[in-house]
Amino acid sequence: MRHVLAATILAFAVPASAQSAIRALFVGIDNYKYSEPGTPNAGFKNLRGAVADSARIKDALRDAYGLDLDQPAGGCASSNAVSTTLTDACATRDAIMTELARRINQSVTGDTILFYYAGHGSRIRDTKDYDQPSGSSATTLPYDARGPDDDHIVEILDREFKRVRNRATSKGVNFVTIFDSCFSRTALRAFGPAKRSLVDEGEARSAPWRDFGGVTRVPAAPDQVSGSGYWVHLAAADEREMAREVAVDRTVGTRAGVFTSALAATLRVMPAATFDDIIAEVRRVVQERGISAQTPQIEGETLATMGGVGRTTTLLSAQPGGVGVELQAGILSGVSVGSTYALFGDSTTALRDGAAALATGTVSAVDNLRAMITLDAPPAQPLPARLVARERQHSFGATQMRVRIDALTPSSRQMIADALVTSHVAILAEPAQYIVSTTDTADTLGAILTHDKQIMVQLGALAAPGFGDQLRGVFEKLAHVNALLALRTDPTKTAVSFCIDNDLDYDVFSCPAPTGPKGRREIAVDKRAKITVTQTGTMPRYVYVFGIDDALGINQVVPEPGTTDPPLQPGKPSWYPVEPNTSGTYRFVTIATTDPIQGAALQQDRAGARDMATCSTTLDRLLCAAASGTRDSQAVRVGTWTASVTNVVVKGGAAP
Repeated sequence: MRHVLAATILAFAVPASAQSAIRALFVGIDNYKYSEPGTPNAGFKNLRGAVADSARIKDALRDAYGLDLDQPAGGCASSNAVSTTLTDACATRDAIMTELARRINQSVTGDTILFYYAGHGSRIRDTKDYDQPSGSSATTLPYDARGPDDDHIVEILDREFKRVRNRATSKGVNFVTIFDSCFSRTALRAFGPAKRSLVDEGEARSAPWRDFGGVTRVPAAPDQVSGSGYWVHLAAADEREMAREVAVDRTVGTRAGVFTSALAATLRVMPAATFDDIIAEVRRVVQERGISAQTPQIEGETLATMGGVGRTTTLLSAQPGGVGVELQAGILSGVSVGSTYALFGDSTTALRDGAAALATGTVSAVDNLRAMITLDAPPAQPLPARLVARERQHSFGATQMRVRIDALTPSSRQMIADALVTSHVAILAEPAQYIVSTTDTADTLGAILTHDKQIMVQLGALAAPGFGDQLRGVFEKLAHVNALLALRTDPTKTAVSFCIDNDLDYDVFSCPAPTGPKGRREIAVDKRAKITVTQTGTMPRYVYVFGIDDALGINQVVPEPGTTDPPLQPGKPSWYPVEPNTSGTYRFVTIATTDPIQGAALQQDRAGARDMATCSTTLDRLLCAAASGTRDSQAVRVGTWTASVTNVVVKGGAAP
């Protein structure tokens, strides 16, 4: 009998747009050029199910999406206008990278590139670059990898795939990767953690570590890439797990990857589901088949659909609790008491406008990592074990910002007052922190000003139908910024140090001195900079860095949105490339915690524009003052975590 989740999603499945194209590259490698026993001491053997898996996933994609994929041509390579398949001796490093570049060149905005790989995965140690928290890079082994006389890396590093991915997404092309190999969760990122001993539940697709002393020929790819394309990575196993292949009684091959088999079955019954729902079903199938030591993973824009568009909505995981529903996020992810949520059985439904919720409720208790939702009414049926929560109304509690109205005529003042009266976070009171004013002699255009009358956000015409919503929305964005910055703790007791500079070669253990006047840290707009975080505490910490721009935008910088880095070990540094594209004053909030948080919940879009040159105004002091070591008394500290704020001026023109 079909699983309930699959049946529910299939009932309202909507196919990808007919206007967009899906192009694919399939790679399956069983027989390697330098594997044992042909190459003594190679450390890895050939596989028996990877080539067949590439055929299995193609069959599933044909059934699910009606794709006209290439057919076998009698050799190790085949190709048509839609896809290319490379197996065994044809799947060399150069062939794989060349074909990916060719498919991207053929694609335009809205198209999707799908790259499937089945074969060996491995890692190399990073003892020099420190651009990965775990101290190693995940690698994919093409047919010609690990030659005994190689003096360079032939296997494909995670950072190389990341550069390919960034090239696609910056062009507006979606990039979907599916890896059935060991340690494959981080195959598109610049790290891969330590090995884990597992019970043998089938043959593993892994090659041993290799130590290249941290010397690599591929620079790290920039994390911040503009473009409308999304990326999603589906992986057979967590970074500490091995991907298994087991014996099967099938028409295609005698062995099959556990992950590929489950994914192929899932795609056939729920093709239009979000990737988040697809991987949830794949995990269920893998566990149901008795593979306890392999957990399929997902990273990237998980709420997108195959061939569809990316989704920026934040959904949170939840599960039924003793007296309500437990939300898998808390204070450190922006959850607050009094906020209301709608609960769904899957993310596909949660994203559909007008979808009926299984239940609704209000956050009644919250700590740093969890929150309890009290339901408004008993659900009509027992809630499923997996729930997806979508926020309906955010509560800012008792925190309210004091506002003064400054307009020329009574009618204009009344229009502003009417718009403010329904705000949850702004009240008319003195001493005012902000001013809502008109900015033209006709008294018709509104703006929000700081206390010293610097324009912060332009609002447009007071009489416009959306003026009230815009005004309230900006103040809510301000409240989100204030709540994030209020998390800061005593700067003398932070667990992680933060540094940023345009000098890409600076020592990761020693931050360059600020170069701006009065000790300001300055970097240049549209020029690559290096962020370094260094563990100064005594226990491993998960590290998150958020950049707050002048227009109230909050962007997750570390780790890359959609990903989860392993905890940074004591005494260890890690660095990340960034490239700010607007000038102004940025505030970088660095949070270090013993438990992971859902950083995506803290992001928000920009609300306007303001060119600040220094942190000297009332607003600057409100948002930036971390040097004194004070923190908002209303920000309750629960658990083991620290937060610090660093001010950085991004200047136009040449680097300082």
